[in-house]
Amino acid sequence: MHLKALWDSWYATASLWDAVKFWLPTLLSIFTAYFVFKDRIPRLKLVQKKGKWCVLRKMENGEISFEGVIEVYNASSRANAIRNYEYFYNDYSDKKWRLMESEHFFVGEKVEGEKPHTIREYNKTPISLGPYSALEINVQGLAKMKPPYTLLVKIIIEDLFGRKYTLQVNAEME
Repeated sequence: MHLKALWDSWYATASLWDAVKFWLPTLLSIFTAYFVFKDRIPRLKLVQKKGKWCVLRKMENGEISFEGVIEVYNASSRANAIRNYEYFYNDYSDKKWRLMESEHFFVGEKVEGEKPHTIREYNKTPISLGPYSALEINVQGLAKMKPPYTLLVKIIIEDLFGRKYTLQVNAEME
């Protein structure tokens, strides 16, 4: 009975303007907080660069080298960084994903005192990404296998916050 009396008293004295003054700023604050916190969630997007940027090369020691250039987009208002790479190839004989060797590679030489030759750096870490920015990164993985004509490669990139992002690319022999 006491609650009904309280409700009737409030309802009799409340006006539409009082309700608007309370609910409009409250709902706007909730809506704004939702989008601010949603935008702060780290999100990377991996995209294969258009054209033939992912290739396979047969190395002298019999291994296959997967080399490629991919684009990484930071779709968040929070800065992020890439801290790890993993590569897997799809073995067509048994349809299983096999791990490829990957580490920080350099291709080319820099001779002191001379103009540097083309040096390409693969799997560089850490790579910083500012808010709403993008980078092209060079990726490389090695596998001991017979040289195929094409190979499906899965690239997994781990960011600063431990989230993993996956991209599958088709690489062809050069």
